[in-house]
Amino acid sequence: MLSSLRGVEDLAILLFVSAICGLESFLREVLASGCDANIVCCYGYPDYSYHPVPALSTAAGRGHVDIATILLDHGASLYGKRPEKYVGYDPQTQPLFSACQGGHIEIVKLLLDHGLDIKKAENEGKSAVIAAIKFPQNIDLLLSRGAGGHAHFYDERANPMTTAIKSGCISSIQVLLDHNVPVGPSDLFVWNENLIGESSKSKDGPVILDLLAAHGVVAEADDRDAQQSLRDTIARGGAEVTEFFLKRGFDPNLKWDGHSSYSRSYLKDALRAENEEAAEATIAVLLRYGADINNLEGYRHNFMAFYGESKFLNYYARLLLDRGANPLPESRFGLSLLDFATENNFKAFLREVLRYIDAQNLPFTDIQRNFSFVESHPEIQKNWPAMNIWESFY
Repeated sequence: MLSSLRGVEDLAILLFVSAICGLESFLREVLASGCDANIVCCYGYPDYSYHPVPALSTAAGRGHVDIATILLDHGASLYGKRPEKYVGYDPQTQPLFSACQGGHIEIVKLLLDHGLDIKKAENEGKSAVIAAIKFPQNIDLLLSRGAGGHAHFYDERANPMTTAIKSGCISSIQVLLDHNVPVGPSDLFVWNENLIGESSKSKDGPVILDLLAAHGVVAEADDRDAQQSLRDTIARGGAEVTEFFLKRGFDPNLKWDGHSSYSRSYLKDALRAENEEAAEATIAVLLRYGADINNLEGYRHNFMAFYGESKFLNYYARLLLDRGANPLPESRFGLSLLDFATENNFKAFLREVLRYIDAQNLPFTDIQRNFSFVESHPEIQKNWPAMNIWESFY
């Protein structure tokens, strides 16, 4: 059958079909027909590709140990052939990196047993450990065989420890620590190396932060980067990580003077969470640790993302007003609610806010005090169409 093929291109395609599908007998036949085990191919085009992939890398990435063994026995390069015409060559198409990314430890062992030098494979600025960062057993094997656990890899813009922390894989972090890999940021990418912040993004953030603290990376309550990490965590709705910070003395009412973007209440940051459940859980943590719900500001510049009346009502009124936020116009928060509702013609929302006010059974003096407050501020009264509704309601 193979004798009828046109030549090298057809054989190369069949070589890669064999490597992808794990067709051992067919692969032997292709190689016996004179096909070079080092020919590169990508998506069926062996002679032109900006991302050439050796057949051995294809087999390694799929965990085909028998296929990889046959290719190695037929002279396949341990490092992948680098043809000069391929200007887009990526060192991560080497067999080692393909195996590491797929978590195929048997392939990694096979390559090492055939004499692969990890340092030589990593000399293109890529890290084998980083490629295997989700697979602790592979990391352990690589480090025990000379992989660069301490190095800063220019092409990766990171080092293995930084990448492990960003991945949130506790087991991988522990393996690196067991091999005495230091806990520290990369020297290459300064603005992305807040290890506290990276750790707090993980669902296992508290465990990772405790692990780092034991090695000298501690979340300090007076550190601006750590404070920003807390704010970002709250905005993601990370209730457990939020509690980790607050347990360690972080101020639940912290505001940065002179920084308008960071002067809002953490309670309002929590409303940015991806879903209502996460927002509610995070708000509950903040209130439990002393967040002052009476110190809420107005909505402007903080909640322009709430465009729909229903969503605004669910997030804003029910999560904060139900927990004691002041709906009266004498508070900046209450004033902004009424202002926002009338400005956007959110009638149902406006009625709901007024019900919150009425449910407090305010004495007439309190109601009068709020009228007086608005009347004493002409600039508010002028731009506050809720005043007429307020008067008609009471």
